Amino acid sequence: MADKQDGISAEDFHDTQAVKVLSDRDVRQFLRKYYYIANDISLDNEYRDLFTEDAVFIMANRKAVGRSALVSLRKKLWEEIPKRDHSPTKIFSLGNDEDDMELMVLGSAEWGYHAGHSKTGDWAAHVKLERDKDNNVLCSYYQIIMVSPYSSLGPTVNKDILKERQEMLTATTRIPLFTRKNE
Repeated sequence: MADKQDGISAEDFHDTQAVKVLSDRDVRQFLRKYYYIANDISLDNEYRDLFTEDAVFIMANRKAVGRSALVSLRKKLWEEIPKRDHSPTKIFSLGNDEDDMELMVLGSAEWGYHAGHSKTGDWAAHVKLERDKDNNVLCSYYQIIMVSPYSSLGPTVNKDILKERQEMLTATTRIPLFTRKNE
């Protein structure tokens, strides 16, 4: 039986050099915690603490810089869409060495609206992680790059940025670090 740490076993990863980033237990724990907290409206303080003091968060034409601005934007997003369930499905390393914690995260989500209906869609995020002076993993940059065109989450993504990111993903030969197994 494979050794399972934090609910992720070695079998969850492809055999690749890039796996070193996500094989870091702290990074795995951070990502699991991030998406758990991101899906819970009551955890604003915990959400704030996942970021560096000067972190940048970008979603379409919305940008927040710094922890206070991040929490303010988060509250506005929750006012617009009161229920959400983001599930990362693949995580890719964008770096070439084991210390690089720049990632591309692909996922799916379900959004619940005030009128009672819900929609599902796909998303991608460009994420930069770093360690603080106490060696804790924090997010310094989080950009939602695309959302399914059917999700109606507001303004459309800049088409030039989307095209650039899609080309970057297509051109890369990197193998996913993490792929959620269908249960």
